[in-house]
Amino acid sequence: MGISRVHAQRSLLVVIAAAALTVSGCTKDAPAAPPTGGAAQSSTAPPTIPAQPGGTDYCALAESIATQSGIMANKHFVSPLKETREMLEAVVTLSLAAKDQLGAALPDNVKPAFLIEMQYFQMLKDSNYTAAPPAGFDAANKTVNDYGVATCGFVFDQ
Repeated sequence: MGISRVHAQRSLLVVIAAAALTVSGCTKDAPAAPPTGGAAQSSTAPPTIPAQPGGTDYCALAESIATQSGIMANKHFVSPLKETREMLEAVVTLSLAAKDQLGAALPDNVKPAFLIEMQYFQMLKDSNYTAAPPAGFDAANKTVNDYGVATCGFVFDQ
């Protein structure tokens, strides 16, 4: 889901970004920064958000996934220094489970970028989080991040 943070900035997918997270920036022992109101959830079932006009169904689902995984609180992605491997795994798992719903909620000009992010998420999961991003990932990630910032009001903290 455009819910991810990979490299300097990642989206949610989110995403979602997406959120994507920097694999090398995540450490197994780093403390998780839980979202406001509790710790990150470990459920692999994505939240179901009813469809809404104007990208808000994407925004709500992407925000829910990011918040549930612990990488977002109040529409702010945590600093890459506070991201953990557990957060990455949660974002990837939840985003892949909701990829059809997320993709359907995106405008046509963002969907191809989102699909590249989901390709990378699947590669990460299949490789035990060691895969390198596919060709075109950085540009795709920027497209999804920019959409999340402009449409959803997401903020990437440094």
